[in-house]
Amino acid sequence: MPGTRHGDVQHFGAGHPPPAIISPDGSVDFAEVPPGAPIGVGLGSYESIEVELPDSTVVGLYSDGLIETDHDVDHGLPRLRAALAGPVSGLDELCASVIDTLVPDGPVDDDITLLLARTHPAAERQRPAEA
Repeated sequence: MPGTRHGDVQHFGAGHPPPAIISPDGSVDFAEVPPGAPIGVGLGSYESIEVELPDSTVVGLYSDGLIETDHDVDHGLPRLRAALAGPVSGLDELCASVIDTLVPDGPVDDDITLLLARTHPAAERQRPAEA
């Protein structure tokens, strides 16, 4: 969800694992998002956090199936961190590499989703003039 200032992003927990934040230097952190009930169960509101992201930061959103392939979240998050770490050139290549690294061959028990998005400098985000 877009934030209020350039480079800001708001996150809230809705039953999903925390977003991965890949810094331009290749280091990986996980946003500390307050937990919330899964979307659709109708239980209250969600507390959000706002994070300022430098240009060229990559944000990774993923389903729990990606990190629970061996049914162990405590083992899955460090494996995801290692798979995402390092310089990021192409997002398609990084997605394919992460999936190849973390997902076992053969059938899986859960959905597996990975979405990567990169922040761009403001000059690259200028909108076209309206007609």
